[in-house]
Amino acid sequence: MTVPWLIAIDLDGTLLHPDQTISAMSKETLYRVMASGHTIALATGRPPRAALPYHRELLLTTPLISLNGAILWDETQQEIIAKKTISKSSANDLIERSHALGGRMAVAEIGFECYLLHRFGELGWTDSMTSFFQKAVLGSDPKRQPIEIRRDDGLPDSPCSLLLHVPRSQHERFIKEASQRPMLDVQFRSWREPYEVIEISPSGVSKATAVRDVKNRLRLSLAKTLAFGDEMNDADLLRYADVGIAMANANPQLIPFADQFTASNDQDGVAQYLNTYLLEKTREA
Repeated sequence: MTVPWLIAIDLDGTLLHPDQTISAMSKETLYRVMASGHTIALATGRPPRAALPYHRELLLTTPLISLNGAILWDETQQEIIAKKTISKSSANDLIERSHALGGRMAVAEIGFECYLLHRFGELGWTDSMTSFFQKAVLGSDPKRQPIEIRRDDGLPDSPCSLLLHVPRSQHERFIKEASQRPMLDVQFRSWREPYEVIEISPSGVSKATAVRDVKNRLRLSLAKTLAFGDEMNDADLLRYADVGIAMANANPQLIPFADQFTASNDQDGVAQYLNTYLLEKTREA
């Protein structure tokens, strides 16, 4: 009998090509994997609105792991089925702290909505940086555009995630000072250059905990876990998985967390690995 696998796959830098598309080869491979009795779940740092187009393109019915595990979206029920949040007071305080250190942007994910403070024109980003951020974070659905609010207004509710622009030279100071705030129960992650962004999420949130939740919901306790990733937000996932695979283009700091490696995202590394180590072995069995 073939051992069933739950295969958790990151999007940007992993499944997606640099132009943010899924290749025909990858789609065909994933369809064959599912037809062989395995389960595929997307596990991304993107918010639901920016990840769902790929989830639907692949015809997935598994919960979508979004915002690095802070949200689980059920496509069948068309609703958020699990979420973790940062308190509203903590989030507003963090936004103020970032502004005091020269921050010029804040993006807050509240449920399915995105709240945007400040404008990109003030950040000095290149067109390609802005384009990626708009597609991967803000989303391209014209019916789901960010809700722009003023800093003085504050956030209307508790967010699942915060992205704060903070000058790179101030990252260490911001995190150190923010961590001293009483009752602050969050975790911080600095994005790789050239983005001067600090990502803040509720403590304990990770793709690994979300995958564990998905396995329980789908009653896949006997399934082994295979995971693909390229960035440090995939570290816990690769460490948790029975087999964690890093892309050739992965952040060098991710390498110690991986069990195996595959080709880069622009060479369909996910599909290459699944064809070689899962589908071919299934045929041999």
